[in-house]
Amino acid sequence: MFTKKARIFDKAEKLCVSYGGHLASITDAFTNKFIYTEALKAFAPDKLDVFWLGGITWDGVDWTWTDGTPFSYTNWDGEPFADGGTCIEQQLSNGKWTTNICDNVEQYYVCALPPNVTTTTRMTTTAPLCDGNKCTYKYVIK
Repeated sequence: MFTKKARIFDKAEKLCVSYGGHLASITDAFTNKFIYTEALKAFAPDKLDVFWLGGITWDGVDWTWTDGTPFSYTNWDGEPFADGGTCIEQQLSNGKWTTNICDNVEQYYVCALPPNVTTTTRMTTTAPLCDGNKCTYKYVIK
């Protein structure tokens, strides 16, 4: 779900959880490209530069995804922490990741929801995210 209501990281995660999901985790280049491409459609008309993903570090060393998915893929634009941030955002200019301060910046965000979640809001359904024969998430524009 590509949410066009700016929130700080923690509030964005709590809202995603209230919908039955989490902020989006990116585990491979395919998922990164998919989210980036769909975010361009959803967010670019608002002239945004970045949006929240579900990556965070608590110790400045080890990264984790809010849904507990192992952190096995990265797409950094330079070194993380360049701006002192500990939460991951994705850039609309190139799909690369940067960090930002989690509780000082409100941004649009992407929730990953289980396939059968329905909401009462206006949405457009995109193709499910599939890896081989396994489809795990459906992303929608809200």
